Amino acid sequence: ATMKTYWRLQSTSICLFPLAVVSMAQTPKEKLKEQWSSLTRMDLYFFLPFCAASYALLTTAFVIALEMTSLANAFILSNLASLVIILGKLILGIQILLLEGTGAVIGLSGAVVCALAPPAVTAETTRRMLGTLASNQEQLGDAIAFLASLGTAMYLILAKKLRYKMDLFLFMFILFSLASVFLLCYMTMTGEEIQLSTDPNVGIFGWMIIVPDRLPLELYMAIVCNIVGTTGYIAVMKYFDPVVITMVMLTEPVIATLLGILIGVEAMPAGQIIVGNAFVILGSIIVISSESKKTESIDATKALKTVEDSSAAAVLRSPKIQTSHKSTTVTAEESLTKVIWKP
Repeated sequence: ATMKTYWRLQSTSICLFPLAVVSMAQTPKEKLKEQWSSLTRMDLYFFLPFCAASYALLTTAFVIALEMTSLANAFILSNLASLVIILGKLILGIQILLLEGTGAVIGLSGAVVCALAPPAVTAETTRRMLGTLASNQEQLGDAIAFLASLGTAMYLILAKKLRYKMDLFLFMFILFSLASVFLLCYMTMTGEEIQLSTDPNVGIFGWMIIVPDRLPLELYMAIVCNIVGTTGYIAVMKYFDPVVITMVMLTEPVIATLLGILIGVEAMPAGQIIVGNAFVILGSIIVISSESKKTESIDATKALKTVEDSSAAAVLRSPKIQTSHKSTTVTAEESLTKVIWKP
């Protein structure tokens, strides 16, 4: 499973390379110099590698958890990044809204309900467990899936920080390249069989074989899932907070479970798992709702302060307020000024 994850990272890196070259070639030199000058040594030698390591963690942990627990639990528990971010604020002493705290509690309660659900033991599950207790195996899988949430939270926070300082495709190329190197180191340290060949099972270039379940499949995963999907998430982070992105990610478990049921690889989840998943999604919706309201409030305050300062400066410059009759259009700033400075 980890080899296939490595193939996905490597293939995506290769596909991103020409996009990064073209994007940088089309970017004005002045802008490139400005971007590189804004990068600090901490950004280059700590935050960027740590961001890639976090991405490698979230992809690898999810794949490992998927072999040990149910599809629903693996997806839900690996997509709790929004709640992890809120809990991180609590630990760091950052003020949070009541709805944020309430949403985090509800979401984590749902995660606990999912994790404690009794496993549905089938013949295939029994063979996979090799005689171990299925419940213990699934609980360990749930814990590993939650590690993916931690990795997602760190990855998104750091990507938000670095996104403004680098070209999008260059950032994604470096991210996937470093993540593939980190994963290869992990596979080597854990003793997984690896060959520098195109062997379809253990070769690091095994995905390049032209058979239906290798090259075509890996190119689809690299282009559609990673370049369009993952890169799309990072692209819109220019306009949205990381918590909003994690909320969008939470639609994946529902879709994945439905697809798993439709193609016959996943059974209908038990009632306890359905209830737990509902609590997780409800908690995340509450968190995102409170985050949006908080952001709007901060933006309004800044705008009002700017208007007040500019109006005060205008009054100091001239004792009289002059009106122009050349245009009947009234801007929002002029309306606010009239409210603040009544004649």
